[in-house]
Amino acid sequence: MARGLRGIWGVISAEGVISAEGLENIANHKYKSGQYTPLDNLFNPMWMWLTECLPAWLAPNLVTLLGFIPMVAGSPGRLIRLLLPDHGRDGREAGAKDGLVVAHGPALRPRVRLSGLPPPSHHCTAQIACLVGPTRLYISTLSAFQFGFFLAQWQERYTGVLPTGVGPVGVTEAQYFLMVLALLAAVGGPEPVLSATTRETISMGFNVFMVPMVAIVMTQTMWQAWKATPNRLLEANRDLLPASAIFIMSLLVPLHTLEYSPRSVSLLSGLLFFYYTAQMIVFSMAHMAYPVCQPTLLIFAALVGISHALPTRQFEVHLAFSASTCAVAAIVARWLVVVILELKGKLGINIFSIGKSTASSTKTS
Repeated sequence: MARGLRGIWGVISAEGVISAEGLENIANHKYKSGQYTPLDNLFNPMWMWLTECLPAWLAPNLVTLLGFIPMVAGSPGRLIRLLLPDHGRDGREAGAKDGLVVAHGPALRPRVRLSGLPPPSHHCTAQIACLVGPTRLYISTLSAFQFGFFLAQWQERYTGVLPTGVGPVGVTEAQYFLMVLALLAAVGGPEPVLSATTRETISMGFNVFMVPMVAIVMTQTMWQAWKATPNRLLEANRDLLPASAIFIMSLLVPLHTLEYSPRSVSLLSGLLFFYYTAQMIVFSMAHMAYPVCQPTLLIFAALVGISHALPTRQFEVHLAFSASTCAVAAIVARWLVVVILELKGKLGINIFSIGKSTASSTKTS
């Protein structure tokens, strides 16, 4: 325990993240993506034309932020209610079984609408559109989305190529599919457009789809690592441990805790998935060792243990999850600020704008 606490303090108090050699490697990094899918080839001319319509000084980060703001503005109440207990009792009083939604009457709308997170990512967009409720299926689908994104960055580390699709299906097709789900959710409002069976089938189908996809990615990556050196294969397996641990522990959260605190559990696991994935991206470009020993894992593991040990004290467990989420968010924010400042200092770039020299060189290339 003492070693874990020292590790957490090291994460908070460390002065730097990327070494001088790592910053040099990032400056010389060449990104290589996977092959275009037929849908990419169909829409690429339009996307290229739209890109040329944007001001040359406008950085991609600002474009992303402009698209993110409406999603946050559309659900400010959910951010405020993050630290409040969920409405499990309301659901039971309205006729739900064990706090789960089994109907779609007006009395159940708060439970339905608050069972998800504000949609800052594709993962949450899919969950809000499907609204399967705080069940094992919900948390497994959310974790599978996030684990899959981690695997893509992990594969790039060992193959040099960021996979963007498998055969004719890639991230573009997935994004359009999620956009359709989001539009259906917007049209339906509080009442889901899709039936409960259809929503559950979509979520279950994605879980089934992910099994062969994960197997393919892991087999390809480990084969490439093995062809390099056996030690490279051991390193690849070792780097999978943190994200795999979060995925497994998310499934081990007791159902009564998931029903009472779905937002807190989802947000904390999502923050950790994001943190480990961002580290994988940065340290891969920097050619630095990936930190397998993640002290923040101890926080989530302790919360899962407390949830099992105190099944009748869900309000206190909820407070523990909420406080831990705030602490982890502060750790992640601190890490991001340090990394941004280090990259900005080395590369001389801005977050929301592109300098004249960079813009002109980009157009020339």
